[in-house]
Amino acid sequence: MTKKQYLKRMKYLKASFDIIQMKLTRATNEYLTHCDNDKMEHDVINDIDFHYINNLCCELALTGAWIQDRLEGKYPKSKGSTTKKIRKALGYSHP
Repeated sequence: MTKKQYLKRMKYLKASFDIIQMKLTRATNEYLTHCDNDKMEHDVINDIDFHYINNLCCELALTGAWIQDRLEGKYPKSKGSTTKKIRKALGYSHP
């Protein structure tokens, strides 16, 4: 794939992702607006029912870090890689 083809494809995927990101944000805001704030657990992300949402958040962060690392010529386990930093921030103990 040439650089021009890659940039064209990434531009298309970015537009697609923007739509998905808007839907994710809207759904989260709707949930927070309609739930009872007095009864809402503030630690909702650790709730077993929300486990797949936590996985989605981690996957989004790690995918972005992986892309950045590869474009910089690094591998996820390389010293100073963005992937290592994100994994540490997410609480993963293994590279």
